[in-house]
Amino acid sequence: MNQEFKRLSKTELEFMKVIWDNPDGILSESIFQNFKQARTTQSNVLRTLVQKGCAEVVKEGLHTRYFPKLSQEEYEEL
Repeated sequence: MNQEFKRLSKTELEFMKVIWDNPDGILSESIFQNFKQARTTQSNVLRTLVQKGCAEVVKEGLHTRYFPKLSQEEYEEL
């Protein structure tokens, strides 16, 4: 994690908590079921989490799986 890391917004943190609860990865469809925002908004939040270095994404055919790139404890220490 670089020193220019920016803290997550409230919404980003909520999405990250779902990802942290699934350390072996979680499909985007499963993440989407936890939130009421428009699908486009949800996709943008997930993309931001990847850009910020908190999560990584793996394409599995037609599906997208998200994995935590840092633990919740590591994030809280930033």
